[in-house]
Amino acid sequence: MLIKRLLLLVTSLIIAHTSYAEPLSSITFFSPRPQTTDAALELIDDCLYIYNNEVKSSHLFISTIGYYQSLHPNQLALMIFGTELLVVEGSFIQNREDSALLADYFGLSPSFQGAVHISPHWQSLYLPFTFYFNLDDWLCGLYLRVCAPFVWNRSHLKLTETVTNNGADTLFPADYMDAIPVAAPYTSFPEALVSGKTYGLVKEPLFFGKYAPCSQSTERLANTTWDLGWNAILEEDRHFGFKMRVVTPNGTRPTGEFLFEPLAGNRHQWELGFGLNAHTLLWCDDDQALSIYLNLLMTHLFSGKQRRPFDIKRACSGGQRFFSRYMLVKEFDDDGAFSGVVSPLINHTTLACDVNVAVEFDGALMFAYAYKQLNFDVGYNGWIRSKEKISLCEGLPHDRFGLKGIQNVINTTGQLSPVTQSTASIFGNNFAAQHIVADPNSPVFLNTENIDISSARSPVVFSHKLFTYIGYTGGKLHKHRSVQPCIGIGSEIEFQGINTNNDDLCKMDQLTLSQWSVFLKAGFLFG
Repeated sequence: MLIKRLLLLVTSLIIAHTSYAEPLSSITFFSPRPQTTDAALELIDDCLYIYNNEVKSSHLFISTIGYYQSLHPNQLALMIFGTELLVVEGSFIQNREDSALLADYFGLSPSFQGAVHISPHWQSLYLPFTFYFNLDDWLCGLYLRVCAPFVWNRSHLKLTETVTNNGADTLFPADYMDAIPVAAPYTSFPEALVSGKTYGLVKEPLFFGKYAPCSQSTERLANTTWDLGWNAILEEDRHFGFKMRVVTPNGTRPTGEFLFEPLAGNRHQWELGFGLNAHTLLWCDDDQALSIYLNLLMTHLFSGKQRRPFDIKRACSGGQRFFSRYMLVKEFDDDGAFSGVVSPLINHTTLACDVNVAVEFDGALMFAYAYKQLNFDVGYNGWIRSKEKISLCEGLPHDRFGLKGIQNVINTTGQLSPVTQSTASIFGNNFAAQHIVADPNSPVFLNTENIDISSARSPVVFSHKLFTYIGYTGGKLHKHRSVQPCIGIGSEIEFQGINTNNDDLCKMDQLTLSQWSVFLKAGFLFG
């Protein structure tokens, strides 16, 4: 109850400085908890070193290998797409579903009808090499902790399609995509997101936001953590210490090329913060002991340059921002004349940006039972990240693009048509309404101020985790025994959000990752 109240207090303080402009339906970029942010695994390491009776004359090397796998693919689908099932229908379909994506935007026939089930999966291997260096010669209780983690991450956005009508026999009508009827280049929605084809005046395929039919992976040395710690109190039955933390930006830098792209580390951002750790002995006898341990960490993530895709604001997309980046736009020249080039909007709204996070909190509370050289630990870990702040490093060229919607590219006189449809949405409408939905003052341009920054920004997120560990440590160090081995195995399970009636807190359920993991630790203490 105490740790829950503490986490609720920290969450409330973060939310007090966070505003929500609108209900969240989907995101353009998935920003989960980094594999390298885990106060629970750190606390287990600390127990082997900071709370060890031999700490005043020893150092520690320890390595962990952990395997992580996501839970609840339906929740991941809701985060990215706002739904587990995408309905896709062409503009020729009568009585189209209100939530059906317009097939025309994706190079699918106006007669296309289909549905796509979404099942994302997220897997990681985490291999940190951790060193504790004793600095008692400088100041009693001073130490340096360095953690250099190798991370492998694999993401798989599995799309399972059911096609009612692939529309292969139906052409785009004359003037709609070109002066002559044009055959749709795709008969499958996943194939359209793989892209690579052009058709009619759509002279650019998808450059960003593409679908990878097979799983994608990345592997690299992720962000390295440097802790300078001082144990102000260090006794056999109690301990209290501080540490300053610096995290280097060695993780994966997002590019926006693919949907659900794999990430290693904290998205290539510097971190600076501090931490507190403590323990106290609750009970002991000659061979047994029960203690409680605490590890609290708080850091600031400085601006890091990334490339993320953005949707456009609701006012420019007929009341719907959802998936608007996949709509088609007409390109205009410096004189405001339609150039005859149509392209996916996402090619132009995937932009370089600076991303920072005001505060990230990671805390772990653990009970540890020791019997001689055997240890059994069980604990709780809570993680909170405040809302990301995004500032664009580039924008749309001024008065260059306008939404095509379902408007023709050729007018009735056979000339290029500058008519735009600024009220268009990803859900489209039917051809019978063309004369109503066209902009009377065409062209209406999209500019940088129309980009919805919040569409690629993670709001406040919170997850909680239960963990357990069983380990063995060798005998004490002495002049004839200069190395003490340690080995153990553990597991974690992480859940999304918290159960509360607070509306702001409930929104955090939408953007965190539920996962389970198993890990193995091995190392040695040496004098």
